[in-house]
Amino acid sequence: MRWLLFCLLFAACTAPIPPAALRAQLTTDQIARLQVPMLFVSAPQIKTAATLIPVRQNGPVRIWQTRDGAQIATRDGLVVATHGLGFDLAASDLDGIAAAIAGGPGEYKRTLSHIMGDLRTSVQPYRCVLAPDRSKPQNPAITVLREDCRGPDPFRNLYHIDAKGRLFWSQQWVSPKVGHLEIEVIRPDK
Repeated sequence: MRWLLFCLLFAACTAPIPPAALRAQLTTDQIARLQVPMLFVSAPQIKTAATLIPVRQNGPVRIWQTRDGAQIATRDGLVVATHGLGFDLAASDLDGIAAAIAGGPGEYKRTLSHIMGDLRTSVQPYRCVLAPDRSKPQNPAITVLREDCRGPDPFRNLYHIDAKGRLFWSQQWVSPKVGHLEIEVIRPDK
């Protein structure tokens, strides 16, 4: 049981486990016993999932890491960069989306930088709009926001925010090859 819990809590073990099955194995009891914040992240396009724990804080940016070393950098739950996924996100300008989530303008520019296969960096501009997503019935305690971005590789992100203003689930685009990351905060900061 201890080995199973270790595998579940600190990334996938040797045999690949479908993301939904891996998440289903994390029980409420196991999550309640955690002593550190934790994310469950799946990348459906590349068929992978893992749990991540924080390993560093650099000002407002928190670095999360899997047991095998893959990393996601976030600022207030928004993905800043990735490492170890393949076609990684080197940097993301979050000023516009952060201001829009906080109630600022709903239209803004974003710039995403990707590390290419030959280690060059590709910088791509996007024009984005953030608006409430009313496509499904809503829980009044949850705000669902949809971000639509036009540019070289158009994408749509979803953000679920609780009544306290915390981002607790999101679907955030990383790159054409990785696709979206589905990020769930399974253990927030205490």
